[in-house]
Formats: sequence, C-alpha cells, structure tokens
Amino acid sequence: MASDDEASVIYGLDHQARSMCGIVAEQDRAQFLVGTQTLKFENQVCLLDLDEDRNQISKNSFAHKEGEIWQLSSCPSDASQVATCYSQLDGCKIRPQCAVWSMNVREPSDTTNQSLVPVARLPVPEGSSHVSCFHWQPISDGNNPSRAMALCDGKVIVVDANFQGSQMQVVSQTQIESKAPMRLNNGKWNPHNNCNVIAAAVESSVQAWDIRSMSSAFTIENAHVPVVRDLDFNPNRQYLIATCGDDCKMRFWDTRKTDKSLMTVAQHSHWVWSVRFNPIHDQLLLSCSSDARLLLLSAASLSSEPNNDSDLDDSRETERMADGVVRTYEEHEESVYCCDWAPNDPWIFASLSYDGRLIIGRVPRKVKYQILQL
Repeated sequence: MASDDEASVIYGLDHQARSMCGIVAEQDRAQFLVGTQTLKFENQVCLLDLDEDRNQISKNSFAHKEGEIWQLSSCPSDASQVATCYSQLDGCKIRPQCAVWSMNVREPSDTTNQSLVPVARLPVPEGSSHVSCFHWQPISDGNNPSRAMALCDGKVIVVDANFQGSQMQVVSQTQIESKAPMRLNNGKWNPHNNCNVIAAAVESSVQAWDIRSMSSAFTIENAHVPVVRDLDFNPNRQYLIATCGDDCKMRFWDTRKTDKSLMTVAQHSHWVWSVRFNPIHDQLLLSCSSDARLLLLSAASLSSEPNNDSDLDDSRETERMADGVVRTYEEHEESVYCCDWAPNDPWIFASLSYDGRLIIGRVPRKVKYQILQL
C-alpha cells in the first residue's frame, strides 16, 4: 500500500481531454496544462497547480473558443505562453489550426474562464487535414528559444520563435516524399548538439532531419507496425531514443545503428500513446496506453548512470535497479493519452485519460532512495 507521500492525487475536469504537458518554465511549483476536447461546450486550457503541502490541486481555466484541442505545449522560457493545435469549425468544414497564446493568470477559480490572448498563428497550408504538434526548441542557460517546429500532415515546419507579428515566420520546411499521403503523428527536438535535429513519428517509422540543411539525420524503419505514436530522446545520453506505438510495445534505439532496437518492453495490452524519460534520472520512464494504465518503468541498463559501483565505498554500495516495470498505476478508467514529468520535481508525474481525469503521482520512496543511493 502506498504511503501518504506516495498517494496519487486525482482531479476530474468537466470535459473530455487528450492533451497535457508540464509547464517547463515554472521551476517553483508542479504545474500542468490540459486542453479539453468537446464539441458540445466551449473548450478550455486548464492550468492545474499541485499544492504539495496539502496534496491538493487547484485550477485556472482559460476559454479556448476556437475549437477542440488535440495537442498543447508550454514555452520553456515563459510560463504564460502555451501553444495549441486544434480543430476549428468553419461552416461545414473542419480546419486544422495552430496558435500560441498568452495566459493572464489570476487567482485560481473553478468557475470562471479567463482569457487567452493570441500571440501568433501558424500559417497552415490550405487543404491541410491535421496539425499534429507544436514544440519550442529546448533551451539552456536561461536563453529564449530561437526556433519552434510544427508537424502538418506530411510536412515539417520550422518557425522563428520570436513571434514579431500575428503570423509565425517560417524559417524552413520539408515535405515527406511519398506516393501516398503521409501523416506525422508526433515529433520531438533532440536536446543534444545545439538542438539542431527534429525527429518525427511517420506512420510506422521514425525519421529525423538536421534543421540547418533539412537533410536526413537518421531513419528507423518499421519501429512499430502499423503506427508509431510517440517518441522521446534521452535527456542525458546522446543517440538514445525511446518509441512506442500500436503494437503495444516500447522500444529503445541507438540512432547511429537503427537496424535493431536495444530493448523492447511489452507490458501494455493495447496501443501505447506516450513515453517520457525522466528529465534528471534517465533510468526512469513513464508510458501510458489505451489499456487505461500508466507504467513507471526502469531502463537502468541503458541510462547515463555508470555500469558499476567499483568507485563507491563498500558501505554505500546499493543494488542497481533492474530493467522493467517499477509500478503500475490503474486509477484511470478510460484510455490514457498523456503522461509527463513535473519540470520542477523529478519525483512527481501526471497522467491524463480521455474522460478528463488527471492523476498526479510520485515515484515510490524506496525507488527514489535507491537512485539517490541513500
């Protein structure tokens, strides 16, 4: 049984939702953003704040009148900025759109929707069917991100993140070459080597490009058949990437040698929608699935941690974590589409299911102490 400091905190939103992320620029509190997806009511961007002392969640709501939110992301240098990819109803047509907004945060309120102020919109090509995601370039040393990327149908679009006007300025772009229409499901920046590489889930494969020339950086063919749903780069170890998909599996790859995966994890019973490395302790990962479960996983053998403890004093030696499932969380009742770590605390994480249930959990104390060698 979980102790009080490990007990999950559950918050139910008013509407269905399938997009969630941590607020990267907020380093003092555990905060998450959720985008709702409803046709009957006005959609919202919800800011959820965890009070760690009381173990309670408070909410700020921002009206998103443009339509259903399919994906959202938080600006790494400005906690008030959020990007949404959404479907806008235009007469009898549904048009995919993407925009960056500013949130004017007041005191938490569960009843009053606050306003989103538009900052810039992505110039979505006419006839597009889907904008999969928008992500700012990762930053370091407190700098502002200079670039952001969006995936639109079979196109990778890089834009200037300074947002000088109401429309984003396209810096470069590339189109997936294919006889049949291709859909890019999700994408990520590689946080290493000055963040010059973007990788995307393209049907059953993973493709990556160097944005300086828009040339191919690497390709993983048939990573998950029939569809790759998500991917994530190891934040501490170069060339290591995790993927997941509709084959109910997660795989780990060395991007320098992509003909065979380094490890396969088959612990879900349905499609795996999201996989996330812990931002500090990269032996820990999260995964979530349509089987209504969230998994806390260990991939210690592939992490940046040293492979032996010979340099440690005998009195401090601890048993190395084994690879596999650390804990299974089953508080959700519907498909779990999103999971993410709290940017301010590597031991806190959140998951979101389609019924609007957000669950915030903590890494078990025993696992935490084992990693910290306490």
